[in-house]
Amino acid sequence: MVRATPRSTGRHPKSPARRLTQTSCALCRDKVQWVDYKNINLLRRYMSDRGKIRARSATGNCVRHQGEVSVAIKTARELVLLPRGDNKPTTTEPLEMAGATRGGRS
Repeated sequence: MVRATPRSTGRHPKSPARRLTQTSCALCRDKVQWVDYKNINLLRRYMSDRGKIRARSATGNCVRHQGEVSVAIKTARELVLLPRGDNKPTTTEPLEMAGATRGGRS
């Protein structure tokens, strides 16, 4: 049995104008050999205002440089050069002294 016409999938063919333009990695463009954990100004560009590491899709980094950036940020956090991403209290006081008696309860 021979088909006269192929079945349609119901989808329109994708137009070439619809393709997304891929941004090149800024670190590749600048020919950065390695990402140094001591370069705080560079690392802050790849962190949010809350201290989280930005995603690769948001920064436009290649896989290699995004991995190097994340390792450098984590190393700088260990050495207390950069803030941590969590907003947990860092006090060692007991909870009642740290203001945990909210809502009028005692």
